[in-house]
Amino acid sequence: MAEEMAKVISLNLLVKRITKRQTNRANPFTDSDNNKISEINVERYYRTTIFIPYVDFFIVQLEERFIAHKKIFKGFETIFSKNQFLNTSEIESFKNLADFYSPHINKDNSLAELKI
Repeated sequence: MAEEMAKVISLNLLVKRITKRQTNRANPFTDSDNNKISEINVERYYRTTIFIPYVDFFIVQLEERFIAHKKIFKGFETIFSKNQFLNTSEIESFKNLADFYSPHINKDNSLAELKI
């Protein structure tokens, strides 16, 4: 599909110059691959130098946005908790929530209001 699109706009898909010691750029083909430069597949080259790093970056961003915020979401659970008395882990979760929203709320009053 990429080759067809390149033909439409008169573009040649080429592999960048590859040397044995590339230190400032991706080096997908090493001596262990037993590949000659003339045998390198353009699709494989762009897959290993562009696509796979992009997918890896995308996955890291998803983890950062959703999984790393578990502590904050646990703070919301303490607000709606049915327990009359909060244990130390619930109080710590709520403090993390209050720290996250500290520009918008008063941290000192919020813990007192939770205990009420």
